Amino acid sequence: KSDVSWQGLLVMVLFCVLAFFGSNGNQSRIEQCSLIGLIWAIPFALWGRGAAAFIAFPAAYLVFTIPISSFIDFCTVHLRLFSTTLSALVVNGLGLAVQQAGTTLASLTPGAEFHVDVAAGCSGIRSLFALLAFTTVWVHFFQRTLWRKALVVVSTVPVAILGNVIRLTLTCFAAKWFGKEFGLGTFHDYVGFPIFILEIFLVQLINTAISRRLPPPAAPEREFQCARGTKPAAVQWLVILLVLAIGGWTF
Repeated sequence: KSDVSWQGLLVMVLFCVLAFFGSNGNQSRIEQCSLIGLIWAIPFALWGRGAAAFIAFPAAYLVFTIPISSFIDFCTVHLRLFSTTLSALVVNGLGLAVQQAGTTLASLTPGAEFHVDVAAGCSGIRSLFALLAFTTVWVHFFQRTLWRKALVVVSTVPVAILGNVIRLTLTCFAAKWFGKEFGLGTFHDYVGFPIFILEIFLVQLINTAISRRLPPPAAPEREFQCARGTKPAAVQWLVILLVLAIGGWTF
């Protein structure tokens, strides 16, 4: 169906009012939320519920562009402490004596003194959000039931923590074997990239395991039909790119 919806028009008006108050109150997050709402509400008003359902995911995906610093600061502190504690256990278990002091790992090995400070940028929150954004798109296209999608998305949290522990562990050993200048400098700066690829691989293993253990149900018919000869997934990818471009330009 592709009928004009008065309900969608009402939703548009509500988001416009929200944008007005956000602009006058210098609340950028409220403005960003209203823009995302308008991206969803405009097709809703012009083409009805089918179009609204079709564009719901690409519009909702823009939530990842909204900064949530206060929440991130709260999570960062706990992630730093948790990652440091786990890394200390792993490093000591592998034979390299280190002592934890808050979010710092200090070497106790004579001749290989170093201090690894797990700063805010090393908490793993960045890789977690990047992995979460990637996984959200992936499960949208390759998992059909909501609870299976949620299960894969939630798995990104322990995977990101595991990746951060591996990175900290490797950094400690690199500082011992090759010197703290290399271990805490070049190695620390670039080891995150292969670790992130490993995290993506682990999430895909979880996704594959869920798919094999629980075969997906038959795909339901779509209410909003695309143009003849056009694949819905391809159109949604195009819509995602368009709304991300609009969001990036606006934000």
